[in-house]
Amino acid sequence: MMSEDAEEGISVAAGGEILGQPTSVPEKDPEYPLKVQYCPECTRPLEFCEYGEDYAACLQTLNEKMPDLFKELNLSLDMAKDVEKKKQKRGGKAQKEKQAKKTETAQSEQKIEIQVVVEGKRSRTRISGFHTFDIKVNEAKKTLAKKLGAGCTLEKDIIILQGDNVDYLVENVPKFWPIIPADAIEEL
Repeated sequence: MMSEDAEEGISVAAGGEILGQPTSVPEKDPEYPLKVQYCPECTRPLEFCEYGEDYAACLQTLNEKMPDLFKELNLSLDMAKDVEKKKQKRGGKAQKEKQAKKTETAQSEQKIEIQVVVEGKRSRTRISGFHTFDIKVNEAKKTLAKKLGAGCTLEKDIIILQGDNVDYLVENVPKFWPIIPADAIEEL
């Protein structure tokens, strides 16, 4: 879709570009190979320093070692503070919950609770407290299922074993996990 300007006789494209003439004239064609300047601090090209881990250190080094370039690029030492505000912290909501859970377990007593629950003819052994010793509950479940040869399920942080296994667990849990002292095991 072109239109001709009657007064000047110039063809104009739909986007407003004048045919035959570029809208923006490059100042100068780049000479190849290009010479890229790298930051002495993070060893990235100067344009990418702000995406690095320590932008403030990059700016400080640039100011000290290349003051002419620092002024030419219109940089200031306060720019690092602005970039830090914009950066997203890793972890988000899940990380905060994990941190809160760790502080909660650190404040509570470290103990393993073992309880037998009888349902009709069947009995089940419930074990909780592995997370207070920073033991992965899923791995503890697998280990106990192999050692006991019993069915095992997991509900939140509670391991449920088929059968009455209290005596075996009281004796052998400190052997399987040396982190857990024998007096930290409590029968309910």
